[in-house]
This record gives sequence, C-alpha cells and structure tokens, in this order.
Amino acid sequence: MRISNPVLIKNTYYMLTYAFKILRQQSFDSLLSENFADVYDMFAEIILKALSRQIKHGLYKEHIITKQSNSILNNSINDNFTENNIYNQIIKTTVTALLQQDNVLQIRKNGLKKILINFKDISTIQPSAINWRRLHFCRRDLNYDLMLNISYFVLDSLQLEYTDGSFQVTSFFDEKNMEKLFEKFVREYFRTNFRFNANSKSIRWNLGDNNESRFSPKMQSDIILKKDDKTLIIDTRFYSTVLKKYYYDLSSIRSADMYQIFTYIKNFEDLKPGKLSGMLLYAKVDDSVYPDDKFEFCGNYFYVRTIDLNKDFVYIKQQLNSIANLLINGKRETDF
Repeated sequence: MRISNPVLIKNTYYMLTYAFKILRQQSFDSLLSENFADVYDMFAEIILKALSRQIKHGLYKEHIITKQSNSILNNSINDNFTENNIYNQIIKTTVTALLQQDNVLQIRKNGLKKILINFKDISTIQPSAINWRRLHFCRRDLNYDLMLNISYFVLDSLQLEYTDGSFQVTSFFDEKNMEKLFEKFVREYFRTNFRFNANSKSIRWNLGDNNESRFSPKMQSDIILKKDDKTLIIDTRFYSTVLKKYYYDLSSIRSADMYQIFTYIKNFEDLKPGKLSGMLLYAKVDDSVYPDDKFEFCGNYFYVRTIDLNKDFVYIKQQLNSIANLLINGKRETDF
C-alpha cells in the first residue's frame, strides 16, 4: 500500500538527517523546506543532490588487476581502474527505479536523466542479486555511504517484475525498513544531542563460572545508553500494529519483546539494582492503540514507550528528551 503522508515523510527525512550526518551539511539545506508528497520523491531529491556533488569529484573507481600472457616466458600484469563496479551499479539501478515511479516529480526525473549520462559505461544490477551484508565500502566517504543506504531503502522496498524489467512499488513504510532507520535515528539522536555513549553491543550470557556455550544464541542489543554509573538498554521496535491482539479483543505487548528485554537486563555485565534499566521503544505510524507503561522487577526498572511518527517532530524530540532524563537526572517513576 502506498502511503502519502506529508508529516510522516517529513519525519522520515528528519530521522535520515540523524542517521546520516552528511544531510546536515549546507548543500542539503534546501531539503528542509521541501514538502514532499511521496517518500520516493524525497529519495529521488536526496540521490540527485548527492550525485551532483559526487560528479564534481568523480565516480568511485575500483582497482582491478588483469594478467595478460603473450607467451609462456613473457607474462605482463596491467593495473586498471573501473567505474563499472558494484557500488556504482547499485546507484544506477536505484536511479533507474526512481525514474519509473509515477510520484517522483518530473523536474527531479529530468535531473536524474542528466546524471545518468555519467553512467553510460556502468551496468545495472538485479536487486535480488545484491548481497548487502557483504558490501564493504569505505565509511569515510560519507557521500557514497548516504547514496548506498538510500539505495538500500529504495531497492529493498521495490519489487522487480522480471517479465518486463520494470519496478513496482510495495511500500517503504514496512517493518524491516522502518525498524532499521528508527533504531539508527534514536541511537544518533542521543549521541548528537546529549553526547551519550550510545552503542549497539553484544551481551554475553551470564553463566557464572561456566564458559559460554558455542551453541548459545547471540544477544545483540539495539542501543545501550550510559551516563556516569547508570545504564539504559533500549530495544527499538516498529510494527504496523504495535500490540498483539488475542481473543475477546484483548491486546498486550508481544511476549517475545518482553522476554528479550528481560534477558538483556539479567545477563548484562554491569547488573546493579537501581542503576540498570530496560526499555521497549516502539515507533507508531497508524495504530490507534499503543503502550505506555513502567514497572519494577527484581530491583530494575522497565519502561515501555511509543514514539508517534505522525506527530510534529518537536513532539518526537520531547519524548526522546524525556528518555534522556532517566540518565541525566536519575528520575524513575515520574519521568513520563
């Protein structure tokens, strides 16, 4: 289902500015005043501006070594550089996909078509053939990092029709894409605005003197916030429906979410009653019922909070700032 919600799209852009610091640079300032009617129109403008910057410096060239054998006794090695590499192929495929979307404004399509002239020697790639986890591009190149991440959001939310090679929109605002962006946004928000030590950290099983079994499942927290001697473990979640519905119209937090945050707390290396807390932080888009709760268990506090992405970003900041007060002021029951 296609969602055209100006407030949600604007908040998505704000989240992107935290997730990717380069969007806060002056060359992207004009995006703040844009009122995008569609999320793919926004992605098209981001890609257009990022590519316009990149063309001035040149596209990334990958080093390839080719060996030529003129004779058994005479071998020569040629060092070559090519723009036709996986990274540029992904970007060209993304531009091609955006050009096929009806809700991308024609002025942006015209700009993208001009950009494509610089990609004439670069191939496209089938999105299903991209192994995103094995891409290891230099993170110091913030412009390429931005373009490749936007490409992921675009291509992952499009279906490729193999019959005619065209792209058909599903929805960017699904659970996988939005949960990934929401997690990164929340982590970077606390780093940027409060200078917190905010990291995603692997938590070891607290098995006493026994060594951790190689069969133990991996525990990878979303966000661990630290301030002085206080720690808050946050597990971010995005569901189309936040609460799980059961018989007789009863609703509750998903049991798997509760088990996970409890497990993080009880296995965390710095287990200190009153100094360690856990939180389930949900992102809400179109659900009318959402959780807001707090309780104590075995000396540790647990919170369940929901950020409404359909509200003005000022309100979202207020909610996140109130979470930060847990660590700054050491407040508990009266925080929210």
